Amino acid sequence: MLVSQNREPVLAQDSATHRSEAVLRSVIAEMMAGAPDFSRMDPALQTAVRAQMPFTSALFPKLGALRSIDYMETINNADVYRVEFEKAPTIWSIRIDENGRIAGLRFQPAFPK
Repeated sequence: MLVSQNREPVLAQDSATHRSEAVLRSVIAEMMAGAPDFSRMDPALQTAVRAQMPFTSALFPKLGALRSIDYMETINNADVYRVEFEKAPTIWSIRIDENGRIAGLRFQPAFPK
């Protein structure tokens, strides 16, 4: 689980296009490769991601290939997605700040459909 405690105001996500899905797809690919692009993250999230890299580096190979990403809802300016991997479903939330940086990123297990 990745979380930034940054409390700065954020722009609401565009509910019609869910621009954050493309960002989330690239973040997941980077995390699976063990090489997140820290320049796209706000400083608090950079710290959180670096601290949790040992855990996430061990976890992602166990999830298997990415199968699908489906928008669920927007809560507190964070877009929430159901992300299906080959071996496990997950729920992700991503929040983009007013500067276009990723200000919040979180994932957790989901119940199978």
